[in-house]
Amino acid sequence: MEQTTALLERSKIKIQVVTIQQVDKTLVEVLERYGNLLALHGLATLLSLLSSR
Repeated sequence: MEQTTALLERSKIKIQVVTIQQVDKTLVEVLERYGNLLALHGLATLLSLLSSR
Protein backbone atom coordinates (compact mmCIF):
# COMPACT_ATOMS: atom_id res chain seq x y z
CA MET A 1 0.00 0.00 0.00
CA GLU A 2 2.74 2.46 0.93
CA GLN A 3 4.61 1.68 -2.27
CA THR A 4 1.60 2.46 -4.45
CA THR A 5 0.98 5.79 -2.72
CA ALA A 6 4.67 6.67 -3.14
CA LEU A 7 4.43 5.83 -6.84
CA LEU A 8 1.29 7.91 -7.17
CA GLU A 9 2.96 10.85 -5.46
CA ARG A 10 5.94 10.58 -7.79
CA SER A 11 3.77 10.46 -10.91
CA LYS A 12 1.81 13.46 -9.63
CA ILE A 13 5.05 15.40 -9.26
CA LYS A 14 6.14 14.38 -12.76
CA ILE A 15 2.80 15.52 -14.21
CA GLN A 16 3.09 18.85 -12.39
CA VAL A 17 6.60 19.39 -13.74
CA VAL A 18 5.44 18.63 -17.28
CA THR A 19 2.53 21.07 -17.04
CA ILE A 20 4.82 23.76 -15.60
CA GLN A 21 7.22 23.28 -18.51
CA GLN A 22 4.34 23.54 -20.99
CA VAL A 23 3.11 26.73 -19.35
CA ASP A 24 6.64 28.14 -19.49
CA LYS A 25 6.87 27.32 -23.19
CA THR A 26 3.56 29.03 -23.98
CA LEU A 27 4.54 32.05 -21.87
CA VAL A 28 7.82 32.33 -23.75
CA GLU A 29 5.99 32.04 -27.08
CA VAL A 30 3.48 34.71 -26.08
CA LEU A 31 6.27 37.00 -24.89
CA GLU A 32 8.20 36.47 -28.11
CA ARG A 33 5.12 37.26 -30.18
CA TYR A 34 3.70 40.13 -28.17
CA GLY A 35 6.79 41.21 -26.23
CA ASN A 36 7.42 44.24 -28.42
CA LEU A 37 3.79 45.33 -28.20
CA LEU A 38 3.80 44.89 -24.43
CA ALA A 39 7.06 46.82 -24.13
CA LEU A 40 5.68 49.67 -26.26
CA HIS A 41 2.45 49.69 -24.27
CA GLY A 42 4.42 49.71 -21.01
CA LEU A 43 6.56 52.61 -22.22
CA ALA A 44 3.51 54.55 -23.34
CA THR A 45 1.82 53.99 -19.98
CA LEU A 46 4.97 55.03 -18.14
CA LEU A 47 5.36 58.17 -20.24
CA SER A 48 1.73 59.16 -19.76
CA LEU A 49 2.07 58.63 -16.00
CA LEU A 50 5.21 60.74 -15.90
CA SER A 51 3.78 63.52 -18.05
CA SER A 52 0.55 63.70 -16.03
CA ARG A 53 2.48 64.65 -12.86
